[in-house]
Order: sequence, then C-alpha cells, then structure tokens
Amino acid sequence: MLVNGKLNFTVNDVFCTYRSLLGKDVTDNYINTLIHDSGFIENTTTNLESQKKYVANIAESASDILFGLYYGESLVGTTGVQLYDDFATIGILVFDKYRRKGLGKILIWAASACLYNFLNIKQYVANAKVDNKPSINLFLACGFISHGVVVINNSDYLRFTADNESTLVPDNISDIEIISNA
Repeated sequence: MLVNGKLNFTVNDVFCTYRSLLGKDVTDNYINTLIHDSGFIENTTTNLESQKKYVANIAESASDILFGLYYGESLVGTTGVQLYDDFATIGILVFDKYRRKGLGKILIWAASACLYNFLNIKQYVANAKVDNKPSINLFLACGFISHGVVVINNSDYLRFTADNESTLVPDNISDIEIISNA
C-alpha cells in the first residue's frame, strides 16, 4: 500500500523525509546494503529487478507498507508495516553505516505518526529477538511495553506494544510537517 502522505522534518539541522518506498528508490546501492547489512537478506541472489518487483507488490498490497527514511539525500533505513483491523506491526531496518545515530527512534516515531495521521491506526506491535539487546532497548526507549516471549518460526522474540499517545517523539526532531497528498 502506498500511504497518501509523507513527513518532512529536521534532525540535527539535516532535512529528512519519511514516505512510502517506491520502485525508483530501489537502486544498486540499496540492494548491496540489504545484502551486506547484518545478513538482512539471506538470499544473495536478490537483484535490482526482483527487489523493484517486491517493492511494487508491497505498494499494491492492501495490508503491507514499506516506508523509507531519507536523511538528506540518503536512504538510511526502512520500516515494514503490516496492517490488521485495529493495529499495525512495525519492523525497522537502519542501514549499518547509519546505526547508533538515533535513526531507529526516528523510524519508529515516523511510522507511528504516518499510521496515525494518514490511516487512523493507533495501536502498534513489534517483536525483537530475545538476544537483540539494541532492538529491545530501542523499543522500550520509544515508549513500547514488553509483554513477554513469543515463538515465531522456532525463535524466541519479545513482543512489544504501544499506542499513538505513548510513542515518543525523539528529542532531536524539529520543524515537523505532515503533508497529505490527498
């Protein structure tokens, strides 16, 4: 699904945009980043055309969204969202060279802001592997509450939930513009 709007804001004096990812956003650099960053894609046969098709399929989906965060001119991370009747799941990926800069908090905040402002979704669910301390700490720092362990594909994950009112705006964001394309 393409969300009919975007967020513009400033982070540490850098102009940022958060919007639905489009086929044109899939570049060779994007593919190389996905393949090499922490083994995000295990299928190293992923190529430009197959990833463009994947992004196009998500854009046509009624329940899946893929957002991209542009920090200046650079795509620095993505958020995958699955929509359900009264909540959405959120999963993030900050590209390796941009980690430990607070961008994970921005991805989570921006996803919740877009879901609330453009789709009226107010409840969010996220999972993090039990041994992924950075992700666990990130969701807790963003206002999510842990609800214990769930098993997904034979792996243990912590389940987190939040709502629009508890999701925190990162301190370093300013000049927020919510722009509807409708």
